[in-house]
Amino acid sequence: VCSSELSSGINAEYGEKDSAERRDRIADLEGQKKKLEDDIAEIERTEEKEKKIRQEEDEKRWATIDGLNRNIEDLEKTVSDLETHERELTTSIIHAKQEWKKSAKI
Repeated sequence: VCSSELSSGINAEYGEKDSAERRDRIADLEGQKKKLEDDIAEIERTEEKEKKIRQEEDEKRWATIDGLNRNIEDLEKTVSDLETHERELTTSIIHAKQEWKKSAKI
């Protein structure tokens, strides 16, 4: 009977000890899990912010490219207008010279 009581007491003591260690371990693991979840959430927030910044930078780049393309088109139009004006001036000079030659002969 003594042996059985002793064995029962030892089992109860170790069982409680094991149970307390298990609870501590579970609490520790739950704390680690919570920290990992918080870390994941922070990483996701950071990635979202970085994605937004990249999108804004891309939009600015495209706006710059569009602006530069408009400037190129404007410059091409200006060059075309200047070439047309040059041809008109050249034609006017040729006509003026012809008129001057005619008037010089008279």
